[in-house]
Amino acid sequence: MIKQATVHEINNLLDTGGECQVIDVREFSEFNSERIADAKLMPLSNFEKHEAEIDHTKPVYIMCRSGNRAKQAAERLTTKGFTDIHVIQGGMAAWSGANLPGD
Repeated sequence: MIKQATVHEINNLLDTGGECQVIDVREFSEFNSERIADAKLMPLSNFEKHEAEIDHTKPVYIMCRSGNRAKQAAERLTTKGFTDIHVIQGGMAAWSGANLPGD
């Protein structure tokens, strides 16, 4: 089941050292211009090449610019047996809009 997470929830999780993987499915140029410091780039355009890098045992938080690509990536992971998947609501647009720290 795909869950939703707010940008404030993921920021708090990262601040407290919570166990998670933040996956950014935007393209390199988008990621290079602004990103969450702990996010790992895995563009949706070649997402299948990176799926093996994702740890099945840890919660997965997926983001893009606004949420649409993140939902697509989350759906792919559910078909691969991942169970603890969260889409970050509003994506990087919400993160920037909330003035949260970036890299």
